[in-house]
Amino acid sequence: MDNALILGKYWSAYYDIAGFTDQFMTFGAQASGAFSAGASGTGRADRLIQFRTEQDDYHASVQVQLRHDALRGWNTDYSYTMAGSLIYKGWEDIKLGASIAYGKFDEVTPEMQNEGIDGDDLSSIIGITYKKDGFSGHAILSYMKNHTLDDQGVYFDSVGTELYLRYDIDESFRVAGGGNWLFPEDDDYDGKYNIKNLIFSLQYTFGEKTFDDMVYAEVSLPNGKFANGESKDDRIAIGIRYLLDY
Repeated sequence: MDNALILGKYWSAYYDIAGFTDQFMTFGAQASGAFSAGASGTGRADRLIQFRTEQDDYHASVQVQLRHDALRGWNTDYSYTMAGSLIYKGWEDIKLGASIAYGKFDEVTPEMQNEGIDGDDLSSIIGITYKKDGFSGHAILSYMKNHTLDDQGVYFDSVGTELYLRYDIDESFRVAGGGNWLFPEDDDYDGKYNIKNLIFSLQYTFGEKTFDDMVYAEVSLPNGKFANGESKDDRIAIGIRYLLDY
């Protein structure tokens, strides 16, 4: 049994689940809500008070951020944000988890209403992972209110899902694939923004063959739309990662 009390800046309780699929080298992490609305405490939260416990069959965490700036030029603050997560890991190859994050605004100002916000910030997510031999599969499903925003800065309620699949071909080569999908669930939203993104990755590890040191190529093939209905462009990333030992 391990317990920890964390003060300051750290990965949020919500990211305990969102991190299941945030494993691509360059792309991804677009549909979980972890990195939307930057001050809401769903990604790497600052000025937090967080308690974590690691038991044989489960992992749990709770956190709170006290009053802080909403970071959008709105004439309001978060009165507080809070989040909690629970991951069950009692099965041999499967982990199952869920998290909820809530941000309480002092008030919803007219400026916020003009940008699509009609209440407090609420995000929820469930996720599952499966690992056996050289294969692993990870999936999440999210639902968010007053948390997701499009490329024009307009907020809308949304549902999203992410998938990450990986297979180690041998000790040197790994392939990964999956995607991100996100859609508005808001009758008041007039934009056409959505995410339909397939992602493929090829990785080669050198040195000690731990995949800490690697070169990779990753491709993003979006079929979604910007808020004005325009299509998104395909992208490719080629990179290298090297872990320095001191």
